[in-house]
Amino acid sequence: MAGGIKTGICSYGMSGKLFHAPFINAHPGFELTGIVERHNNDSKEKYPHVKLYRSVEELCGDKDIELIIVNTPSYLHFEHARAAINAGKNLSLLRPRAQKS
Repeated sequence: MAGGIKTGICSYGMSGKLFHAPFINAHPGFELTGIVERHNNDSKEKYPHVKLYRSVEELCGDKDIELIIVNTPSYLHFEHARAAINAGKNLSLLRPRAQKS
């Protein structure tokens, strides 16, 4: 998919595999451009056209990426959001839903 907002996701765990990558890839307003997988190459099987990065820093360093989805564990959100902002990227930060009492 070409022509949309060039988007990268910070993690290809459960949320990346089930929610972010498929929806970004299918939406005409976005172009799935980069995925961070620290050790595996699982994303290449489903998205061979997408660049694979081994770190969030590498993803942030890609001049083509316009939007970064921070879908890493909550304790890493600040660090990864700061890296994206410092790299001049647009940012989508995902946070867990509040638990009902």
